[in-house]
Amino acid sequence: MSPRQGLSACPTNLLQMHVLHLEDSPRDAELISELIRADLPEIRITRVDKRRDYEAALQRCDFDLIVSDFVLPEFTGLAALDLARHHCPKIPFIFLSGHIGEERAVEALRSGATDYILKDRPARLPNAVKNAINQARAEEQRVRTEEALRESKERYRQITENVADLIAVLDLDGRRVYTNPAYRILGTPESLIGTDTFASIHPADRERIRGLFQDTVRTGRGNRAEFQVVLPDGSIRHVDSQSGAIRDAAGNVTNVLVISRDITEKKQASEARERQHAFLRRVIDLDRNYI
Repeated sequence: MSPRQGLSACPTNLLQMHVLHLEDSPRDAELISELIRADLPEIRITRVDKRRDYEAALQRCDFDLIVSDFVLPEFTGLAALDLARHHCPKIPFIFLSGHIGEERAVEALRSGATDYILKDRPARLPNAVKNAINQARAEEQRVRTEEALRESKERYRQITENVADLIAVLDLDGRRVYTNPAYRILGTPESLIGTDTFASIHPADRERIRGLFQDTVRTGRGNRAEFQVVLPDGSIRHVDSQSGAIRDAAGNVTNVLVISRDITEKKQASEARERQHAFLRRVIDLDRNYI
């Protein structure tokens, strides 16, 4: 496989493009070169007219566009297209021929050609060249964006599935659409999907937390709160929770992200210290009264 499979190495300036031109007629090649350079004067055009030279160029794949005749002495234009799709699948390919009929043109497009131009109507060629490059670059950018999004989602998954914090994504009614593995204290992630998050909150805290959730949905502003969670076995855990809004491209709140930390042991230790301090204060008061 060639070292250049896309347009990432292409110059940003369309004028600096490199075109590989497969054409056996020197006269036609010169006319086409003049036509393209009239609109794109700095473009570099490399012409090949033999199969071996064409295949060698495909091995390098150091160009931005292929322009090819449809009828060639040694092989067909469709064979040239097939070789290009194998070696340089992301490089746009334009047929320029005087012998391509509508049926063959449709076949060429179905086989992966970007466009086709008739030699007796060459005026469209410069714009077709620019459009082919721009479309290819737009497609490459889309692929890069999707790959970045996939990597971001994978990093998020790795983080959420390997932390002790409870992470949940809720819909606008407060139902769980995602929970990380730490939520196993309430059930399996699969069993929790679609369940009401407020049902597991202690009745003493439920309406207060529901109000904070609705405030996040309404305003997009996150809220922090401590509350009690009732586990399936009836035991109670204390959590410190932070909510945040998830928005769509238009800025509308679509979901609420809730990250909670179990602070039960910390709270119990704090309460134990308070009880100890209260006991010591009573002892000191008794000593003072005795004296």
